[in-house]
Formats: sequence, C-alpha cells, structure tokens
Amino acid sequence: MAASRVDLSTRLGLLLGTSFLATSLFANPVSLPFFEGFYTPTSDAISRDTALTYDDGGSGLNPSFVVDANGVLDVGDGGYPYYPAFGVTPDPFPTGELIIKVDMGWDGSINNPPNGIGYGGTGLRLVTKFEIGGATGSLNNIGFHPGYTSPRGALRVEGPGGFPITDMGFVPQPGVLNHMEIDSFPDGTFNVKVVDGTNPANVFTTHFTSPGAYGGEIALLAWSGGTGLYDNFSISIAGAPLLGDYDNDGFVDAGDYALWRKGAPLQNESETIGSNTPEDYTYWRAHFGAPAAGSGSLFSSAIPEPSSMLISLVGAVAISAARWRRSV
Repeated sequence: MAASRVDLSTRLGLLLGTSFLATSLFANPVSLPFFEGFYTPTSDAISRDTALTYDDGGSGLNPSFVVDANGVLDVGDGGYPYYPAFGVTPDPFPTGELIIKVDMGWDGSINNPPNGIGYGGTGLRLVTKFEIGGATGSLNNIGFHPGYTSPRGALRVEGPGGFPITDMGFVPQPGVLNHMEIDSFPDGTFNVKVVDGTNPANVFTTHFTSPGAYGGEIALLAWSGGTGLYDNFSISIAGAPLLGDYDNDGFVDAGDYALWRKGAPLQNESETIGSNTPEDYTYWRAHFGAPAAGSGSLFSSAIPEPSSMLISLVGAVAISAARWRRSV
C-alpha cells in the first residue's frame, strides 16, 4: 500500500510538473453554507477558529495571524517563495454550483520588515497542496497583486487550466479589501469576478477550467513578502437557504436579531428548528454579515451585542415617534 501511494504521488508530480508535499495538512471539513467573518480579535486567529487548518511551514510569519479592531484578518508572509495558507473543505461533497466569496487585499507596510508595492499579493488556493517550484502551493492558485501598474493588478491562475499574469483593467490599491467571487461547477468550470474595493464600477472577470479542483479544499494565501488582508470568507451552494437569515431578506443582519428578540417564528434556522431559543442568537451572532449566495459585501461590520442592539432599536423607535409628532 505504501509503495502504491508513493507511485501515485510520483505520477501526479510528473503530470503537474510538481512533486507531492507529503507533510501537507488537510483542511477541516465544514458543512455548507460556511461563513467566517474573523470578528474575534486575537493574536492567533487560527488557534481560535478551529474550523480552519493552519500550515505555517516554519516560515516565521511576522505578523502572524492577527484579527484587527475592524475584524480583518492579517496574514503576514515570511517571504517568497512561501505561501502561508489555511482553509476548509466542503462536507459532504457538493453536487451543484459552488460559490466562494472573500474580501481580500494586501499591505506590505504592516509587515516586518516593511515591503513596498511590487513585493507580493493575495489570493486563494484550491484542492490539495503540492510542491510547485519549491513553494508550498496547490492544484490551483488564484492570485492578484495590489499596487501593480504594469500589468494592472497582475492577476494569474497557476495549475491546470490556468493562465499567466494578465491585466485586470484597474489597479487594486494596497491596504484595501477587494471582493472576489468564484462560481464553480461540477464540470470544473470556475468563473472569477473581482470588484475593486475603492470603486465598485471597476470589475474584472475571467474563467478557467480545472475539473479536479471542484469541491476540494478552499484556502486563503499570501504571496511573497507582505501581509494578506481577509474578511467575510464564505462558501455556499447556489439557491440554498442562508442559515441565520431569520427574516429571509438575503442577509444575516440586524433585522434578524430584531425578529429573534421578539420571540417570533424564524426562517432559515440552523439550531433548534421550529423554536426561538438562545441557540438561535448564538448562531446569528457567529454569522452576522453573511450575504446570500448571489450577493457580496466589500466591507465588514461590527457585530452588535444584545445591549447595543436594544439601544439602537429604542433609538430608532424614538426618532420615528418624534418625526410622527412633528407631522401631526
């Protein structure tokens, strides 16, 4: 059995021009829809977010994994050619259109030592890790480089069906979250869309075909000496209900909290189906900000606590009452 595994790894390596990384970690399985907003400030996000598998490869990342006050995950990169990466695997294996979303950016100025424009980028990896050109990579790496001006954005896809660096038509700015959405299908088609975080009118679209990449590991990576910025990482099946969206308006937001607080019947429950319970609040809080499969969010929002939510609701009622009195 051991010999057959080695032979298989060798054949895969020859096929891809790579050698299999035997020590790679596998991403934890997660049920869909999956959403991670990185809302908990911590000096080690990965140790707290147990759904994510972390492989640091001994790179000495600086900064390592830090969630800032805005709920944005900073992933420091120890330098080329290392790809710091962690991710999740859909479970059970999906059978329909799979939608992957994440807000991402890159900032060399917060790395130690600082690096300027031209020293790195950000992206996603798909499926199992392989050794690509001496770097811990994967079957497919999708990446772009904020700050690059020639070609603008320098987006590329490594691996089967991929393509070399291409011009995005606009320059993603360092330190800004850009929205990436990938619609993938069982036949291996991947449709990629990137929306500029500074101007939503700037949209780049492309596609590639990699049959082996559908439904496998999906992970975040930072490219070369800088810091990758990430928020609102989600995976969902098209047309599936958005769990936690208790008022069924397509978002997990304050309106769902208001419905839960009233003790009203809830739609799209994940916990205690058919009953309005504290577990429903806990699930809502963990998924606050999650968009529906067909929508996207460029920026994150702070998660309201019950007390602050109550104050906001009371304030809204007071303002409405004042306006009503002035109108009569």
